This record gives sequence, structure tokens and C-alpha cells, in this order.
Amino acid sequence: MSLIPRNGTLIVGGIDWSTNPKKRAAVKLYIDLPSGKLLKVESFDKNALDLITDDTIHAVGIDVPFGWPEHFSELVRDWNPSLPSETCPILPAEKRGLYRYRMTEMCVKKHLAISPLSVSSDLIASSMRAWLIESHEYIEQFDLVGDGNIKNLPILIEVYPLASIISFSAGKTEKLWQEHKDYKKDKERREDLCRKLVHLLFDSKPTRPYLNMLSKSADHTDAFVAALTTAVYALALAAVTVDAPIGKWEIMKPKNEIQIDLAKKEGWIFFPVEI
Repeated sequence: MSLIPRNGTLIVGGIDWSTNPKKRAAVKLYIDLPSGKLLKVESFDKNALDLITDDTIHAVGIDVPFGWPEHFSELVRDWNPSLPSETCPILPAEKRGLYRYRMTEMCVKKHLAISPLSVSSDLIASSMRAWLIESHEYIEQFDLVGDGNIKNLPILIEVYPLASIISFSAGKTEKLWQEHKDYKKDKERREDLCRKLVHLLFDSKPTRPYLNMLSKSADHTDAFVAALTTAVYALALAAVTVDAPIGKWEIMKPKNEIQIDLAKKEGWIFFPVEI
């Protein structure tokens, strides 16, 4: 039975993660069900980690990998510098890309034509390590396959704001990404991006205080997009029909046994797709 409500107030959060606590940002959304109306937005400059311990929140999306590529994990586990060369656990040259990318990152690249950072070979590895150290007590709340089979709130999922922005830009919707590629460096672009996302998903206009809050930094904007993605995830999980346009989206999750098995080992990036 899903812990996500079908009526009342849905509360979701988004966290833009960083190894530096001062660089983290968090956003919380309150959404009325079944209307889908956006009731309230809150932002947190400090103590972003508090969201994952707040059991009044139904789900939180975190912009950080939840796992390493399976083959990379196996390499680290099995590696021993004293091994004879013929027994070294190294993949053939044509398969060594599997050390760098998880299946979910390959899925993002296939569907959205972008390449996420490699958690095993880029600086994001430091963020991921910090996340796992600080969140390991709540690992039972990780939803890795999108079934919501979690006993305690909030449900925690992995998200990738860039993938969500590009996905929200696809199909018949406005080309948000093409117009806002430089949003991380430009506050006006961030404001416009947040304004258009609220219109796209809730058919409403955000107030000036909300826009200032969500565009304060790229970290806050990414946390907002993470929260929007989590809202799509939660609505799909509860199978609730809402009147607002956000109900026209569903979440990309593992589709077969192979993907489900790997997602349980590597983690999974949840991103929206238009129905």
C-alpha cells in the first residue's frame, strides 16, 4: 500500500546536494489533491538534510547518485595489486565504459541525448560519497525501482534536474531548455525558467517572493526542479488523477527484470515523461 495520499495535501521536497553543507539547497512543495493546485513553496538555505528526516514529507528527490556502476563496484571489490596479470579483473577494452556509467545514465542519454557525469570518474563522486555517509541510516527509505514499497516517510529518490528540465521541454511543450541553457549563471533566466515551469505544470503564476526564493541561486532552482520531479513521481505512484497539467506527466522507471535488478545495485535516475 502506497504511503502517498490520494487526497488532502501532498508534500514533496527537492535537495540540490553538495559536499559543502553551505552549498546545499532544499525546496518543499505543498500540492492540493485532487485539484493539483500548488498551495505553498518553502526554501531552505541551511539544514537541507533535515528534509530526509521529516516524516511529514511524503517524498524527497535528491540530486546525487545513489550508487556506483556495477562493474566499477566489482572491480574495486576484487582488485588486489598483488594478483598475477592473467587474473586481474579487468574488462576488455571495448567494455570499459561500463566502469564509468550506470545503466540509468545510459537510459538518460538514450532518451534525452545528454550524458550525465560519471560517478566513478568525475568530481560528483565526492558528493555521492558524502551523501551515502550522511544518509546511510535512512537507506531503507530509498526507492530504487519506483514501486514505492517503503515503510517509512519520506520516500527518497534520485533525480537529475537537468534531465527533468530537458524532459519538461520535450514534445509539444515549450522549448524551455533551448531558452535557458545558461540559467545557472543568469538570475533572470532562472526566474523565467521557474515561472514557465509553474505555468506548465500548475497553470498558474508564481508570486514575486516565490520567484526570488527559487532563483536566488542555481542551487535553489535545481532543488525546485528536483521537487517538481518528485511531485510527478508521487502522483504517479499514488495513481491519483489531478486537474492540473502536472497530471499529464509520468515518471521514467525501470521497465524489465534486468533494469530492476541493476537499479537495485546501482540506483536509478527518475525523470518525467509526458503521457
